[in-house]
Amino acid sequence: MLGALALVGALLVGAAAVLPRPYCAFSPGSARPTEAALTVDEGEVFPSEGEIFFTTVSVSSLTLIEEIQANRDASVRVVPEEVGRCNSSAARTQNQVSMDTSKDTAIRVALTVLGYDLVTAGVQITSVSLDTEAGSVLQVGEVITAVAGEPTLDSVALRDLMVLRRPGETIELTLLNPSDGSERLQDLTLGGATDLCTEGEECEPRAVIGVNIRDHVPVLPVSIDIDSGGVGGPSAGLAFTLAIIDYLSEGDLTGGKQVAVTGTIDTFGGVGQVGGVAQKTTASKRRDMDVFIVPSAEFEEATGYAGDDMEVVTADTIEEALAVLAQLGGDAVERVNTQ
Repeated sequence: MLGALALVGALLVGAAAVLPRPYCAFSPGSARPTEAALTVDEGEVFPSEGEIFFTTVSVSSLTLIEEIQANRDASVRVVPEEVGRCNSSAARTQNQVSMDTSKDTAIRVALTVLGYDLVTAGVQITSVSLDTEAGSVLQVGEVITAVAGEPTLDSVALRDLMVLRRPGETIELTLLNPSDGSERLQDLTLGGATDLCTEGEECEPRAVIGVNIRDHVPVLPVSIDIDSGGVGGPSAGLAFTLAIIDYLSEGDLTGGKQVAVTGTIDTFGGVGQVGGVAQKTTASKRRDMDVFIVPSAEFEEATGYAGDDMEVVTADTIEEALAVLAQLGGDAVERVNTQ
């Protein structure tokens, strides 16, 4: 009888150990070479001795045993499932959309740096904020071609027009559907944001539409495809941008070094901070990277995990990233002659 009870108890303990727990683990992922991910349909390319790597984080659900092991590993972050959303199909879909947008932006920024003249035709909506009026009246993919009748040929023009507006003001947007060429007019009440305000100081909210955008370029001068291998999220934007510049220009941007990179890229060439820097630093160190480029806001955390094994440098714009690579011994960017 006691033996049977012991067996039942052992089975129950074993079952409990493998049952899923309501937690997600963010673990070191990989540092992946970018050049192999690029496909250029036409035009000359210039493979380099060095390499730009984009870094990833592995996200997974946990059993009890895995949770215990994860909590003992300083490079693994364990969070509640509702925070990590490791089992959320909606989160996976959003991460894929973010990756696709990031790749598209990286291509456009890289071609601009290389001297190509990109002919823009408005500002395309890549996502909308569901907690704003935009979430109910604007559609992802639509192109903003004018604000109150003033043309918005690119994101710079839209930004300049928005500086003149105030939260609560109603504006008229001219919207183009690029799939069929139809246009429509839409009134929209502007929201307010204080994200650019300095903490602790009084600051007037700036007017916002409530969307993320990119320049709409109907036809690119070079056809480039990026195979991200199922990785989601926007944090490889800077890595892709640098890799494209390196691949399409003579010389070696990295000076022969193995350079890991993380950071988002926006239409203006700005580099944004990302999550999972501890895990990406650990992955880069395990891959024996020479250098890891990160946004400046995440330098301290990255250096804490890199130790003395890997140099960590910062860049908050594409220009700063190129300057960093030049300081490391990389060649200057050769602008493409498009005439």
